[in-house]
Amino acid sequence: MPPGRPKFDLEPFKGEITEAWNRRETNESIIKSLAAKGVEVNQKTFQRRLREWGLYRYNNKGTGKVRTSGARKVATPTSAHARPPVVRTPAEVQRGAQEEIPDSIQDDSPSSSTPGISVESSPERSEFASNSYTLRASTQAQPTPASMSQKVWTRRNPAGFGLEKSLEAVRNPAAPNPIPSPPSDVDALKQDGDSFTLSTFTSEDAFELGHLLYARLLPFAAAGKPTVISIALANSGGQVLFQTAVGSGSLPDNETWVQRKRASVLRWGASTWLLHNKFAGDEAAFAARFGMSTEQAGKYAIHGGGVPIRVQGVEGVVAVVVVSGLKQDEDHGVIVDVIKSNWQ
Repeated sequence: MPPGRPKFDLEPFKGEITEAWNRRETNESIIKSLAAKGVEVNQKTFQRRLREWGLYRYNNKGTGKVRTSGARKVATPTSAHARPPVVRTPAEVQRGAQEEIPDSIQDDSPSSSTPGISVESSPERSEFASNSYTLRASTQAQPTPASMSQKVWTRRNPAGFGLEKSLEAVRNPAAPNPIPSPPSDVDALKQDGDSFTLSTFTSEDAFELGHLLYARLLPFAAAGKPTVISIALANSGGQVLFQTAVGSGSLPDNETWVQRKRASVLRWGASTWLLHNKFAGDEAAFAARFGMSTEQAGKYAIHGGGVPIRVQGVEGVVAVVVVSGLKQDEDHGVIVDVIKSNWQ
């Protein structure tokens, strides 16, 4: 203490100071409270006395932890007056301006105008541990999406059967056989017809499927409805295993549609027909749902005709089958019809 200033003993106020410290009041606040009672003490002396009592802490930036030291017991947040520190996550700070947009189509209401918040960034889903000041993220598992059909499909016929069918279609022209309409209900589509899990999928399988699609679509081309078939792997290069125009009259625009449909399947792991029905064909809502600009959204299509191929025991999409040129429900339906007719 400076000369001439009375020396005050803080021991009589130890209980009050300890209680205020446990309430996480600042040193300045406690010193002001003491001054109001006629006890004036400077910051340095006060901090020294706290250390003598074992009441000091270190704030670890970025960890959300507060360490206490000393043999004396300090109340934890479970005590009546203890409060954990308020920590605002970056997502919480920005939430008022723009909520995070999840890159998923598994939400129950993707067509809603209000984007959802991912589990990891949701401030409402965090809690404080009861025995420490550590802020721990309490993340819950995302709800399991409506399960897709678990059936594994195996090719019925040996190699070369598809080529024979396409040659037969060329040599013996026939009237178009109507294409079964796929379901438009999203849940029903997930169960049957959104994607197919095959026992294997090689270049030979792609060759067979491509020629079977050609045989099925050639009568439509003869009736003035040319199409494009494309089967590509889902690797980084998008390796094309089979691609052809069916009949004369297809345009370069069909190739653009093929690329856009394939991109949608690869990004969202679902058929473009499912995407179309999930967003009721509203491309503006689709773009807004995933925070895409007009230019970004132009790289994707939510028109039927792109179907993902999976393989048993392999994670993710293995290949994408695309048909372009007919009505979008027919583009999707013909792929489903040909696979169901030639795989079992």
